[in-house]
Amino acid sequence: MTRSIQREIVVPQPIAQVWQALTTSAALADWMYPNDFQPIVGHRFTFRVPPKPSVGFEGLTVRCQVLECDPPRQNAAGENCGGRLVFSWSVSGPVENTQVSFRLEPDGNGTRLFFEHAGFDVTQPFGEHALAGAEYGWSMMLEQLTVWAESRSSAVYTERLFHFSPRKIFAAFEQPEQLAAWWGPSGFTSTFEQFEFKVDGRWLFVMHAPSGAHYPNDSFFREIQPDQKIVIEHVVAPWFLLTVTLTDRSDETGGKQTLLSWVQQFESPELAAKMRVLSETANVQVLDRLEAVLSQTNN
Repeated sequence: MTRSIQREIVVPQPIAQVWQALTTSAALADWMYPNDFQPIVGHRFTFRVPPKPSVGFEGLTVRCQVLECDPPRQNAAGENCGGRLVFSWSVSGPVENTQVSFRLEPDGNGTRLFFEHAGFDVTQPFGEHALAGAEYGWSMMLEQLTVWAESRSSAVYTERLFHFSPRKIFAAFEQPEQLAAWWGPSGFTSTFEQFEFKVDGRWLFVMHAPSGAHYPNDSFFREIQPDQKIVIEHVVAPWFLLTVTLTDRSDETGGKQTLLSWVQQFESPELAAKMRVLSETANVQVLDRLEAVLSQTNN
């Protein structure tokens, strides 16, 4: 006999933000566990549950595979509707080959989330105990999801898995000739007037649009961790703090892979909502250009 856990919660943030929380590796790590998730059907990934020595828990690794990943779609009124994510969830014993699903529906200005974790074999030894532990764990995590969504409502998230090393991607930021070749949306070019790649160093440049318009930009590098992290404060309107993190995902065969997480933190949720569609589209184009530049340079 199998049993399941079902929950229905309302998250005050819109569907697009909740979908980001469910399908962005960095976001999942914030409200769930460290992972190597990608929103691609068939992708195998893990959640790494940390140990808790105080209660004798040694930690564990959850093996998962994405089974469904249907992003929200816009209806005739231009509103985001739907969104469904399903992945397998296997540990051992009564929690082997179980399945986790999230379904999203609009609820006023927020999101109604339908959650299910199905397939617990309670006939196995410790089956009821495993189910009770999972019920408690998911209650805590869904609460953390709501808190996370509220606290990150002024941020825009973008991720990309690159088949290049963190060192090579970092070099594309620290070398101004490379950076100028890909910074900005499709068709844009940039003229760098000042570029000091160091903590609190200034980056002053003008971005030129295909239309002929010119956009002055003034930024400062607030944090630099070689091959790992870059934080840039954009100090002219619209203000935002851009955090770029590079996580080495190279596999055991020696293939080079890096997960790049790109988070823009705006001054307010209202400004983020206004900028979200523009920023998400532009960020995808920027990363497309970065990938093209990386492909043209030697490994």
